[in-house]
Amino acid sequence: MSTKNTLQKQLVASAVVSLKNHPSAEEVYAYISKDYPSISLATVYRNLNSLSSEGALQKIFIANSSDRFDHTLEKHTHCRCSVCDRVYDFPFTPNIMPESLSDNNFKVTDYYFVIDGVCKNCTPQI
Repeated sequence: MSTKNTLQKQLVASAVVSLKNHPSAEEVYAYISKDYPSISLATVYRNLNSLSSEGALQKIFIANSSDRFDHTLEKHTHCRCSVCDRVYDFPFTPNIMPESLSDNNFKVTDYYFVIDGVCKNCTPQI
């Protein structure tokens, strides 16, 4: 099944790249709607989900927060500040022992890893 590359989809993809901050759908909508006030939040959600399903964006699942979207497609992990809610790239790969997983009849096909903490901007200076 082919997917249409609509103007809205192009705007959404471009906004995620331009924002460079792992934006939520609401942030993408706010960014685009300044220049394109007729775009709806539902259209932004639909296109973000479509782009992530197609592999053009990475969807970041964050517990107790909005999903975020990343234009960096290489596998990497993220940190989320529990104070300001900002999401950062983090060059960490979990050390999962494949042999112990296969011993338990489990094959890893993907993982999502988000570290919660407090960023340096929100940590009080001591």
